[in-house]
Amino acid sequence: MRLIPLCAVLLLAAGCTADKATQNKNVEAKVTKVAEVEAIAIGRDKISASHSISFQLNGGKFFAESTFLTKGTRVFNPEMSQGGVLKGSFVVQSEIGVDEQKKLFYIEQIAAETYRLIPMGENVDLLVLYKSLQQDVSLRTVEIEIDYSRPIERDEY
Repeated sequence: MRLIPLCAVLLLAAGCTADKATQNKNVEAKVTKVAEVEAIAIGRDKISASHSISFQLNGGKFFAESTFLTKGTRVFNPEMSQGGVLKGSFVVQSEIGVDEQKKLFYIEQIAAETYRLIPMGENVDLLVLYKSLQQDVSLRTVEIEIDYSRPIERDEY
């Protein structure tokens, strides 16, 4: 009769093992995982991690392969894990309008107090224009337009 409880205790004791995971091993595992995810995402969007330069755009961090941002430049947002292409235009909001920007931009009104500004020149540095628009006190918000859509991949049969 005492054999059954004794066997149960022995089985329970044999089934338990001590887990000696340390805080450092867990942190190293997380860091490795993050690095792998970023490398995969950057590789998928064809932006090399070794040659990328970070920028603050639209309130977030972006990476690009060049310091000169022009229309068609590929950028990557690590927060969204998604890449996109700069469209070469800006969307701004202003209560008083954007008439003073007519010298540098074609202007389209896209909603009430919201305008799309398209630079007149070709191959202009969008980062310089973006920073100058951000310093304009008449503009409530300034965002550079980024196209996140991907080409449609068709299945081959």
